[in-house]
Amino acid sequence: MSLFAIALAQGTRQKITVFQRLGAREETRVLAESAVKGAMAELKSWGQGQPTSLWSLAKAEKGFSAPSGGAQVKVDAENARINLNKASAQVLKQLFQSAAQLHEETADELAWAVIDFRDADDAVSTHFDGGSEKESYARAGMAHAPKNGDFEFAGEMLLVKGITKEIYSLVRNYITIYGDGRVNINVCSKETMLSLDMMPELAEKIIAARSGLDRTAGTEDDFVFGDVTKIERQMADSYPLSEIEKISLRHAIGQGYLGVSSDVFRIEANASLNRPPASGAAVCVYALNEGVKYWMET
Repeated sequence: MSLFAIALAQGTRQKITVFQRLGAREETRVLAESAVKGAMAELKSWGQGQPTSLWSLAKAEKGFSAPSGGAQVKVDAENARINLNKASAQVLKQLFQSAAQLHEETADELAWAVIDFRDADDAVSTHFDGGSEKESYARAGMAHAPKNGDFEFAGEMLLVKGITKEIYSLVRNYITIYGDGRVNINVCSKETMLSLDMMPELAEKIIAARSGLDRTAGTEDDFVFGDVTKIERQMADSYPLSEIEKISLRHAIGQGYLGVSSDVFRIEANASLNRPPASGAAVCVYALNEGVKYWMET
């Protein structure tokens, strides 16, 4: 009887521990979800086309506290990236060159491979002597054919012929499938600007100008461009452009890929409990006009 009592006690303690863990997991889930929804509400309150807030630009971080723990939430603008479904072969080529440091010929071939993967036909781009896309993938030993449709998530890029894990890891932070294809000049990286055919010197001057007087990005004095057609004139006040830089800027604007605001955001929240120790996370892609586009919890 005593052995039975001991076994029963041990089993009860194990069940209590399991229930505590389940309770902690649920609490961290609620904390992470609340942090994400708080960020969504704050973004929505500013509205589309209002680029004055640091949160509406990108890379803002905030902390939320609770009696038993707290959460850290980070917001990034998807509009700071190159849209895989909208970008031209030239933009993609320059992305592979600037972000992955690929040779021009290799970058060009991969750019057209992305175009062929997403376009509706089975014809390999005439840029590479034509032929069938399906046959081209089969000759490369690939078990699948091109999708002939839009990318549904960035990771599908790994299905494109010639895209290795290494190449994808180098470009993944600069690509998206969300937004209308316009890149927010107020938050995009140098690599993204180079992808839009801007000169390196021009990209560096724009980054310096938008950092404000303290020369530090992400602070209250950051300068915000409100109209792409006025960038050249606004730059003249602090970072005058050379004639060739002006031509480079005008060319980038003329392509129609530049914007000044963000309307799609990636929100990441990491929650933790003090007792019992537990952690959890939630990731959301939120569009101001359409709501939640993607949600994942871990």
